[in-house]
Amino acid sequence: MSSLQQHKDCPLRLEKCSNEACEKLVNIEELEKHLKEECRYRKIDCRHCENRITIADQKTHYDEHCQRIPVECPQHCRNKFPREEIQHHVDEECEKTLIDCTFKPLGCVAKVERGNLRDHEVDMVHEYLSQAVQDINNLGQEKQRMSEEIKQLQDINNNLTQELRDLNEQEEARINIIDSDLQEFKEQGTIRLDDVQRATEQNFENARLTVEQNGEFQETLLCMQQDLGHLRYITIPEIQATCVSHQAEHKKLTKNQDTLQKMIIAVHNKLKSAIESLRDKMDAGLDTLRKAHEEERAARLEHEAGTAEEISRLHQDISENRRKFEKVEVALTITQEEMKEGFSEHCKQMQLDYDNVSRMIKKERQSRENDFVQVSEDISQMNSINTGVFIWRVNNVDGKLESVQSKAKPLYGQAFYTEPYGYLLQPKLFFDGARLTDQGYISLFIQIVQGPFDAILKWPFAKRIRFSLIEQESKRLKRNIEKVLIPAADADELRRPSDDANNGFGIYKFVSHEVLRAGRYIVDDVMFIKIEVLEEIEQNGHSETM
Repeated sequence: MSSLQQHKDCPLRLEKCSNEACEKLVNIEELEKHLKEECRYRKIDCRHCENRITIADQKTHYDEHCQRIPVECPQHCRNKFPREEIQHHVDEECEKTLIDCTFKPLGCVAKVERGNLRDHEVDMVHEYLSQAVQDINNLGQEKQRMSEEIKQLQDINNNLTQELRDLNEQEEARINIIDSDLQEFKEQGTIRLDDVQRATEQNFENARLTVEQNGEFQETLLCMQQDLGHLRYITIPEIQATCVSHQAEHKKLTKNQDTLQKMIIAVHNKLKSAIESLRDKMDAGLDTLRKAHEEERAARLEHEAGTAEEISRLHQDISENRRKFEKVEVALTITQEEMKEGFSEHCKQMQLDYDNVSRMIKKERQSRENDFVQVSEDISQMNSINTGVFIWRVNNVDGKLESVQSKAKPLYGQAFYTEPYGYLLQPKLFFDGARLTDQGYISLFIQIVQGPFDAILKWPFAKRIRFSLIEQESKRLKRNIEKVLIPAADADELRRPSDDANNGFGIYKFVSHEVLRAGRYIVDDVMFIKIEVLEEIEQNGHSETM
């Protein structure tokens, strides 16, 4: 029971990966390696925005979410910017962005690339300058027409004011006449009534005295009394009522005069307001037009100044080139005859030189061929005395890691011998794994190549292979990544090659891209892989084959 308790620490016991979303069960002894190198859900730092992401989400993060990763301008201006700055570049800077022409207020509806805007303005400035002049002339005519209308309105206003003034004077004269007549009538009517009354009373008194003296006039006296009563109670009240009616009419006329005067003032104020509003609109329109004209004139002057400067420079260049041409022409004229005289002799000398050079080239080619044969023999001899250690220099690593085509195809190294007159081996690697499940890793293999000494060697191949990824320029103790490959005795890949080379055997997950980039394993786009052939072992081993 105690042994079973102790065996709970068995290195082959399976444990679930601690990374979130990873469901894989791993041996305890391989768990640390799985967490650091193999798990697709382990966290890494984005090399652009420094956010923490998982290996599984790395591609999606780079393609969609990372705001600091450089991306190409969507308008193909051949510039790259961080994704979060690309919209500002398109809106404010990109020379391929279509923007409105500067002459849009003058009627230009063209959309021009920002980089071509200046050329477009130069091409269109004459047309829209003519249009601006035409608009100015039209506005001047409109101003003149409106000034004439304002003058006509002012004349109408003056005529109406004069007519109202005349009507007012006529009405006042009429009212004064009525007041005078009414006053005179009142004064005369009152005097005449008093005189009639006094005369009637006097007559009546005289008649009474006469009647008293003479009874014959009794009837006449009665008639006179009746006339006096009719005058007092009928005629005089009627005259008084007529006076009151005239006074009421006078008040009504006075009120109508006040109303008419108010109407005249209101009409005058309305006309004055309309005229001032119209004048303000005209002034605003003329100011806008004047400002546009001044801006256009400034732009035209600036363009003309630049054009004049360019023309002046071109004239100077033309004059300078003309002087140079004249000098060259003179020099050519002077030397032409000399060249004609020496040409024949020169041709003869060139033919002699050509013959000499041809002989020298032929001699040099023969010497190089002899040297090449000697070098080939030396190389063959050097390969035949190989010590079993090969250092593989791999160039353009970053480009191959990024290239889809390079990831799919293996990269072969130079073949080498395990020992003098030994096995001929050739290294081979895949930058993104030899299988789909190995993506994100470098797969490293050895394949046995047909060699000149295979007939005297021991088969199957049983020697161990040590792969070492060398850390470069490290100031501390080098942290090379080393793995030993122990071949399995029954693998077909270890038998004597019947073709040019056997299939390779090796390690599918030699090193991850993350670890490869984290250390000093790639310097100046170069990495070094050391391959050592070790002594064979007696016990059966195992190897991964492809």
